[in-house]
Amino acid sequence: MNSSIKDLIEHKFYKFIKLIELGIIDKEYATEYILATNNAYYIYIFAFYIEGINIEKFEDALIKIGNAEFICYFALWIKGANIKKLEDIIIKIGNPEFIYKFARFVKGADIEKLEKAIIQTNNAKYIYYFARDIKEANIKNLKEAIFKTHNIFYIYKLDCLIKNKNKYKDNRNNSRTKKLKKH
Repeated sequence: MNSSIKDLIEHKFYKFIKLIELGIIDKEYATEYILATNNAYYIYIFAFYIEGINIEKFEDALIKIGNAEFICYFALWIKGANIKKLEDIIIKIGNPEFIYKFARFVKGADIEKLEKAIIQTNNAKYIYYFARDIKEANIKNLKEAIFKTHNIFYIYKLDCLIKNKNKYKDNRNNSRTKKLKKH
């Protein structure tokens, strides 16, 4: 690839995208070049902005790079992304932050599978976040896992969270009962 196109990509990526959209730069040529960069950011942005590309090629390129952040973005924002395939890679990478984010933000994510993965990381912070933010999470399993980390701070936070959830449920039940008795 000539140096002017390389400079355009490295310094003015959005102009590069616009030139492809306008047909000034050949989309197939640009696709192959972007995939060859092995740059997760370029691959994701290209897939986000350019229509009619082979999504599977871009998924495979991101998987090869192994960048959990952009794999999550890809699953979240790229129409036609293979959620199950990307989820398996996120689990394999084992980064607790992105296991949690995948479960929290990606529609169609297998919460039970990701819960097992977050427990295996033994990371108290993200086990707590998972319990706090993922509605479908099994609190009992996460509570057992957080105790095994011996992290007093997050054990305490989870205990408070559970107590507050129970208190909230009790208050809702009591207020419903009171309303029923008044009428």
